[in-house]
Parts: sequence; structure tokens; C-alpha cells
Amino acid sequence: MNRRLVLLRHGQTSWNVAGRLQGHRDVELDETGHDQAASVAPRVAMLEPVALWSSDLSRAMQTAAYLAKECELEPRADPRFREADLGEAAGILKADYAHDNPELFAALMAGDFGRIAGAEDFAAIRERFGAGLQDVLADLGQGQTAVVVTHGSALKAGICHALDWPAGAAASLAGQGNCHWAVLTEIGDTGRFRLAGYDVGA
Repeated sequence: MNRRLVLLRHGQTSWNVAGRLQGHRDVELDETGHDQAASVAPRVAMLEPVALWSSDLSRAMQTAAYLAKECELEPRADPRFREADLGEAAGILKADYAHDNPELFAALMAGDFGRIAGAEDFAAIRERFGAGLQDVLADLGQGQTAVVVTHGSALKAGICHALDWPAGAAASLAGQGNCHWAVLTEIGDTGRFRLAGYDVGA
């Protein structure tokens, strides 16, 4: 069997419901988000992960806590798996940002975060996430699975890194639902991966 990476988006927050841009803002799960995380944990446990990593932001760590209990694993918090830093756009309602800054909002929706003041560009997100994945993989033996709890835009950047896709390819991926996941499986023992599942839900 080949190594496998499961990239799980965190559960729902009140900001998700409101359509508010989160970025690095440390927003906790809402009641629905906790229910989602509790429901998804047994399903992910069926994949028999041997390692559990997570963004260090609360919404991801709270999601990871349900997996940790179900999988009997200790989550490893790592800021490299954080969401994109959205700079001045963080905390603003999407509708308001689209109205006041239509060109920047269009760039944001296309994953061109670097045009926003104080935000990370896609290449930086891709590289930090990719470096984190390399450390995850270094701890995996043949046929083993690791789970990384992360965020929507960061997850896309991680997929682009793992599959060596150009930055623009991220825009072709729809956003994953809360507590949905993507699966990357290694091709033989080459260190190269294929996308085996995307936006998978319990």
C-alpha cells in the first residue's frame, strides 16, 4: 500500500455562516461545527490514520480534538497549515468587500491573495503548506495514513504543491464543505501524489 494524506477542512464557524472573511483570525467552531466534527471523526478513524496534524487556529484544533479522541492520536499543532493570511480583508463580510473593492474581491475569489494589502500571496501559502506536508510524510511508513486538519484556501494550496500544479489550477477546485476532506495517495514509492478524492463528506 502507498502513503496517504487526508486534508480535512475544519467545522463550521459563525463567520462561515455570516460570509465573513476569516484568514488568520482565530474564530471558534459554532454549535453546528462541533456537531460536524463529532460526526466526521468516526468516518476518518476508519481510514486508520497513524498521525494527526492541525493548523494551530482554534477552529482547526477544536475539529482535531474530536478526531484525536476517536483515533486515539495526539494532534500536532503547526502554523504552516493555517488559512491564508488575508491582511486587511480579514474580518470583513464578503458582500461588503465585494461592493467596496470589486477588483480585489474578484482577485481574492481567484486565489490571488497577494493583491490585498498585508495578505500572503499564493506562492507563500503553497510553500509553507508544502514544507509542512514534507514533515508529515517524513513520519509516515509504507501504507500509512496521516490526517491534516486545515482550511479551505490553504488546503487548495497544499494540493497544488503535492501535485505540482501551477498556482492558477487552484481556482478550478470548488471550495470544500466544512468537515469535508481531500485524499492524496502516493504513486508507488515515488514521492509523487495523485488526487484520489475531493470534497468527500461523511
